[in-house]
Amino acid sequence: MSDYKGYLAYYRSTLSTHKPRLIGGFFRSLLDAKAQKMGQSSRHALFLDRVLSLCSKGNSGDITVLEVGPGDGWALSLHRSGLRRIGIDQGDDFACTLKEKGIEFYRVNIETESLPLEDKTVDVIMMNHVIEHLADPLLFLKEAKRTLRPGGCLYVRTPNIRRVGTAFWEDYTHVRPYTPASLRAMAEAHGLTHMFTFASDHGRINLDILTEGRLRTFLLAPWARGAEIEACFRLGSP
Repeated sequence: MSDYKGYLAYYRSTLSTHKPRLIGGFFRSLLDAKAQKMGQSSRHALFLDRVLSLCSKGNSGDITVLEVGPGDGWALSLHRSGLRRIGIDQGDDFACTLKEKGIEFYRVNIETESLPLEDKTVDVIMMNHVIEHLADPLLFLKEAKRTLRPGGCLYVRTPNIRRVGTAFWEDYTHVRPYTPASLRAMAEAHGLTHMFTFASDHGRINLDILTEGRLRTFLLAPWARGAEIEACFRLGSP
């Protein structure tokens, strides 16, 4: 996963060069304004906070968020304060940066090693463009089930092979492609319950989970069908 750092840099660089569609840009500007009114830095923070709220219902104690492959911690830093934030990666390139941001860091090969966490101690596990780099994610899924609290969630973001096609293999570190159906089947086979799946354009935030209105969801649906899968699975009933 050491090559993941360069891969992360590539994906983040595409965000600055992407030219948004007119309608998509309009709604994203509205969401940015909404996020700022709610005390969030951006729509991305609003989305992550929404996922966190969905996955920590019923937990009156401290909330723990674990990210696999956190990079420099940009996603964990978007979350609201008052969380226990943990990052794990096979490499330690950003170990010092993460610790400076108050993020616990553990160096772990998730394909061969167990997570250094107690049973039922994590509310949310995030994987942002990591799972497609794993030849065998089965041990990790078992560990996710072990460490998640009842009602806790696994949030996964990965390329949608049905949309990206052969371009998926242009990154030689990609070893396992997914469709929304195959990702869901794998998670459910390991005892996780499907909550939602979206296919979004790369670098764009899904609006459905934020708006929840039927009309707005209908209007945005064509725009939201893109090259990335965003899926959330819960330990327990939905």
